[in-house]
Amino acid sequence: MNSFWRSFSDQFQHCGRNPTLFLMALPAVLGLVSLGVLFYSTRLREYLLPVASGLVLLCLAWLLVARRRARARRRAAPAFPPLSRDELRVARSKLMHERD
Repeated sequence: MNSFWRSFSDQFQHCGRNPTLFLMALPAVLGLVSLGVLFYSTRLREYLLPVASGLVLLCLAWLLVARRRARARRRAAPAFPPLSRDELRVARSKLMHERD
């Protein structure tokens, strides 16, 4: 069985792909299918819709709060960063030369 996975990985790398994502997604999909079978075969399916809708509402609320915080940070940030010492020196010297 070990040679199967090694040749599988070599085939992906030969095509220029990384098999890591596939090898991590495969057990995740199998786990979701088994959870679906578990929910369908028991009475847990009665609670699935209310719990799922509650989770969706919580996620939406979190996204809205995160968006508002990002906007507030963007508004509070200065339009231009403060000048360095060298930039201040050059700007002052230009202003003094224009005055003369």
